[in-house]
Amino acid sequence: MDIVKEIAGMKAEILDRLSNWGRYAELDPSSSNYNEEEETNKCEAMTKELAMSRARESNLDYETTLLQVKLE
Repeated sequence: MDIVKEIAGMKAEILDRLSNWGRYAELDPSSSNYNEEEETNKCEAMTKELAMSRARESNLDYETTLLQVKLE
């Protein structure tokens, strides 16, 4: 799976769970084990790793590349 699509999917799931927490808590008792902070950190790490890789490949500034990846 494309890393950009994977990151986007993770962000969408985090936002969906946060905005519809009551529905998840009622339908899925195991959702109480869900840790949005852990998922957010994982998503951020993947974003930074992708930006670092792209910055190296294109010989561009990391911060600029990170912003580009976040806006993608």
